[in-house]
Formats: sequence, C-alpha cells, structure tokens
Amino acid sequence: MPSANRLILLSNIISEKTKVITDFLASKGLEPPSFDARLELIAATEELHILSLGPRDHIKNICWVALDPLSLQGVCTFKVAEAVPLTSQIPYEEVTKKCHELSGIYVPLYNMRRIIRHAITNHFPPEPELGPVAHNRASRLLLEDETLNAWVELFTVDKWPGFRNAIAAMKKWPGSEESNRTRINVAYGNDLRWFDHISRPVGSG
Repeated sequence: MPSANRLILLSNIISEKTKVITDFLASKGLEPPSFDARLELIAATEELHILSLGPRDHIKNICWVALDPLSLQGVCTFKVAEAVPLTSQIPYEEVTKKCHELSGIYVPLYNMRRIIRHAITNHFPPEPELGPVAHNRASRLLLEDETLNAWVELFTVDKWPGFRNAIAAMKKWPGSEESNRTRINVAYGNDLRWFDHISRPVGSG
C-alpha cells in the first residue's frame, strides 16, 4: 500500500491545482485551459486513483476500463446522441424508436437501456431520474462538435475492433512490418492497407 505521506501529498496537490484552475475560470469565464496546473492536477488525480485501488484492483481496473468504449460505440452506431433532445428529457422507449429511424438498425428496448446505462457509469449521458434520458455537457459535444464526433466514431467503430486483435496479429505474422499484415487485417479479415480499407463504401465490411 502507498505511504500515508504520499497520499496526503497528492491530496494537497489536487486541492492546490484545482484552486488555480477554478480561480482562473471564475475570473475569465473560460473553458479549462491547457496549462501546467491542469496537467499536474490530471496526473495527481490519476496517481491517487491508482494508489487508492492498490495493485490487485488496479490490474482488474485496467481490464474493466477496456470495456468502456463498448457503450460509446453503441451511442455512435445507433445515433443515441442525435435521438436525445438537446434541452429536454426523453423516455427510453422514444430513444429506441428514434435510434431505429436515424440509424436504420433495430435495437430492443432492454439492450438500449443497457447501452445507455453503461455509458452513464462513465458520466455520459446522465439519467436525471429513473426512466428518462437527457444530455449532459459531454454527450452534447457529439452533436455540437462534428470533428470530435468523427474522431470518436473512428476510434470506437472503425479502429476498436483492431485494438482487440493487436496480439493476434503479432502471433499470426511474427516480426512483420507489412502494412497489410496488422491488427486491422485480423479484425476485418482482409489484406487491405488501412487507408484502402477505410476508403471502401460504407457497409462493405
């Protein structure tokens, strides 16, 4: 277990750097800036989280965190962000219906609840009370920031299957540096290079 002194030091850093950021925001009314206090705060909170878990739970947490993109992939694929109104709540039944209309993919109500509630565990999006769904600051960004939305879809929909197959590719083609013998080729079962793969028409695999 970490020493008490280290935990106290990290807590003090978090308190100090948080105050720097909140004071700056209060004076300027701006978004969190990319400066040293913010980076130090992020590093300190991450280290405190890891130390608080301990080595055994930290290892388990690495495995659990690997599942986090699953619900975000569902949100992107089934157009959940688009189905939820920007300024009001909506029942799960209506989300399910709208997602079917927007994506052309039918997802049963019970699976839609699972996807959204898993996303809620990562604070995206919120469920203000048991039943309806609403946007928060993070989920709204998928609607308001097209570049971010495209980036998230690239990683969770197009690239994520490849991440799972990195070790499989190393086993299948030991030492290969060929650009068409990669995790992406294992994931999608083709011999195309990455940019040839993503240049294909939507729905072609």
